[in-house]
Amino acid sequence: MNTRQIVVSIALYVFAASAFAQSAEFIAPDAGFKSTKSRAQVMAEVGGMPGAKDGVYPMMSTRSTMSRQQVRDNVSPAASMQNDASSLYFG
Repeated sequence: MNTRQIVVSIALYVFAASAFAQSAEFIAPDAGFKSTKSRAQVMAEVGGMPGAKDGVYPMMSTRSTMSRQQVRDNVSPAASMQNDASSLYFG
């Protein structure tokens, strides 16, 4: 009985290990990427940014000029229906 359990557990281990096997070939996500700009063009564009130097580019943040009411007025009717309690997609 003991030998049988060992054989079955080894067989299960082999089948489980093969289920988690990965392919040996790795394909980079940007493998087919073709740049439309040269490095010099990008450096010229970024060089005018305040704080850009030595390849370190600052995070740029902008503030909205719209008020809360203006944003609410721009919401589409479909988006405003999400707050309708009788809607199937409420929540």
